[in-house]
Amino acid sequence: MKRNQSGIALLEFALWLLPIMILLAGVIEVSRMLSIQHTIARAARDGARIGVGVTHASAPSTGPATETDIENAAINHAVEVLNDTGLTCGSGCVVTATWFQNTSGRMMLTVEVQYPFTPIMGLVATWERPLVRDFTMMTQQQ
Repeated sequence: MKRNQSGIALLEFALWLLPIMILLAGVIEVSRMLSIQHTIARAARDGARIGVGVTHASAPSTGPATETDIENAAINHAVEVLNDTGLTCGSGCVVTATWFQNTSGRMMLTVEVQYPFTPIMGLVATWERPLVRDFTMMTQQQ
């Protein structure tokens, strides 16, 4: 290889390196975002499952579970799932649970998890929307 050609090869490598690095950073960000979405969906689903299970339990001293007991059990479990997977439910993280009766008279529980997504690469500098997932579960008839 001649001396001039090795300089051209280095220049071509430098010109291709930046777009490849930007593409790689984008793939990492999207993968991270999808992983967080999967985790918050799991937290909402597990929280709803636990909350609906509370409805069938009753303690002899306190009686049947109240609407607040059900919602709190769902919220606490969803936060526990987030914390167990490394997503700390701190500032910007909101977990809500709503216990309601649908039009056919069945009791339902919806758990919604909002988690702030902050890009680590800075390619999407103005991202201000949280990632949101919810899950609704119906009680079984007895």
